[in-house]
Amino acid sequence: MALAPNGEINVSPCPMPHETIPLGSHKAFDHPRLIELRTTNIQNKELEGFCAKCDTRYNDSALICSNRSSTNEFYIKDKLLYNQSGPKQITFKLNYVCNLACVTCGPELSSKWRVEKKIKGGTLSTDKDYLRNTIRNINLENLETVHIFGGEPFLTDTHEVILEELTPFAKNITVWYDTNGTVLPSQRVMDLWEPFHLIRLKFSIDGIGDSFNYLRWPGDWPSTQDKILTMVETLPYNHMFSVRPAIGFLNFHIIKEIRDWQQKYLKTNRMGDNTEFEYNPVFGLFKAQNITQAMKDDLLALYSKDDPINIVMPKLVVGNNQILNDIKQTLIALDSIRKLDYTKSLPHLVKYLQ
Repeated sequence: MALAPNGEINVSPCPMPHETIPLGSHKAFDHPRLIELRTTNIQNKELEGFCAKCDTRYNDSALICSNRSSTNEFYIKDKLLYNQSGPKQITFKLNYVCNLACVTCGPELSSKWRVEKKIKGGTLSTDKDYLRNTIRNINLENLETVHIFGGEPFLTDTHEVILEELTPFAKNITVWYDTNGTVLPSQRVMDLWEPFHLIRLKFSIDGIGDSFNYLRWPGDWPSTQDKILTMVETLPYNHMFSVRPAIGFLNFHIIKEIRDWQQKYLKTNRMGDNTEFEYNPVFGLFKAQNITQAMKDDLLALYSKDDPINIVMPKLVVGNNQILNDIKQTLIALDSIRKLDYTKSLPHLVKYLQ
């Protein structure tokens, strides 16, 4: 479910913004359009349209679809799940308030970006009573996974409303958060987390040190690291962690640095559960496919052929002089506004952006 700029809640079959459906007076799970999509999939015994892009049986690139492809696999293997009375997984993106304007993000998901671009509206959560009623009109008995992201979810109390409404079913639910790690959860939030089966915090870290400060502007790496380690030391027993960089043209070369940091500082939680490292692809101008063949050759020499980074390494690259110039000019424009210098924060790019 997503918040529209006019305050309306939209529903969609998955988090990818290929089809947004105004909720109106309909119940979310039983919206006529969602029923139509499920019926078509059942009749044809295949995923249809955009959904097929995450079908790993026929589409190698679906490997980068992460939890979407794994959910599709689950449904494909047992068609009876289409007939259940409520969802197994819900993704909420109801708030775009964020304190960072990450290079690979934009105003559609960040209020900080909107301030920089002088764009008004579309960043605050919807009316809380409306949100509560929307959740209450969903059969939650089968719900297993909830995914919450923004924006930065810990900057507002929108997610607290969601947690409050899910509490009666909490013992069966795992809650995932995408968070930039710059904001500590409040005691109120930690109290709400306590009854849930599992809380997993996915830290969006695209670089270490200066590269983090550049890519996650205006983030401060020492402060962010301190907050992350504080969470590791203080959060309740039912917490696990993931490191989830947005990987693409700008930071392929420095993923090893992030992994080394994770192994040193965030290898496990306090209970000894391993921290996951997720390979999340960037879209748009800085996507992986925009690397050149020369850059890919360098990366193949840097990482072994069985390195997990190959999950997001493109099979075909489309980078050319025009794309490289567009990337360079975009970075120069950002540097002019933000008083930064990509050649110092991301020196590995200099040879490709001459």
